[in-house]
Amino acid sequence: LTVDNKNIDIYEFNYNLEEDAIFSSWAKHFRNHYCLDDLIDLFIEDTEYTTRSEYLNNLKFPEIGRAGAKTRSGDFGEILISDFIEYNLNYWVPRTRFSERQNRNNPTQGVDVIGFKSDDYTKNNINDELLIFEVKCKLTGVNTNYTQNRMMTAINDSAKDFNIRKAESLNALKQLYIKERNITNSKKIGRFQNQLDRPYTEKSGAASIILNESYNENNIVRIDTSNHPNSNNLMLIIIKGNELMPLVHRLYEKAANEA
Repeated sequence: LTVDNKNIDIYEFNYNLEEDAIFSSWAKHFRNHYCLDDLIDLFIEDTEYTTRSEYLNNLKFPEIGRAGAKTRSGDFGEILISDFIEYNLNYWVPRTRFSERQNRNNPTQGVDVIGFKSDDYTKNNINDELLIFEVKCKLTGVNTNYTQNRMMTAINDSAKDFNIRKAESLNALKQLYIKERNITNSKKIGRFQNQLDRPYTEKSGAASIILNESYNENNIVRIDTSNHPNSNNLMLIIIKGNELMPLVHRLYEKAANEA
């Protein structure tokens, strides 16, 4: 429990890179957040690159070095939480966030992860849900203070999502679907744009992804959500695991090599 008696769900992230078929499927899923497989060859045309891996490594994926490592870490965390709320909590989670980047090393602006839930998007039901997650990752370095400070940063930034960023992110997402002529999805987003006239349940989330070596259960009691404007509907998640940054680099490598 936090200092204000909120539960935190803590997950151990176990992975097995020796199961090659599963790892390949994961790498493809990862790759398609940046570029759908059936579009890569069209994108390569007229560039200086001759292979899919060259194109992805030089124009789509964040660099492996210092300039892009932080973005790689953040993208990994956002995809992980997107998968969690889609496949475990049954939200619809649009996967458009990385494909439109102009600078591959710069994190995408706006809310980190957004999910929607409705039995019928054409109707207005107060039980429809909008879930916005803020995700913070620290996949290198060992410091037991990360248990507290990474989560508090996620909580504080989640408060900004609730007050400021939501409308901008919904607008950008809807515009993207309209440009793609995907009117069905654009109308799904539109259902959540005017909460005053078309009420729904808004939920918030804050997630921290850290190394096992940095996890300190004693620091959880120092986490405080009392100043969050949606604290009564705030989900808290800590995911911890071993050698996470090497895993991230191997995912990008496999995603490029198997494109």
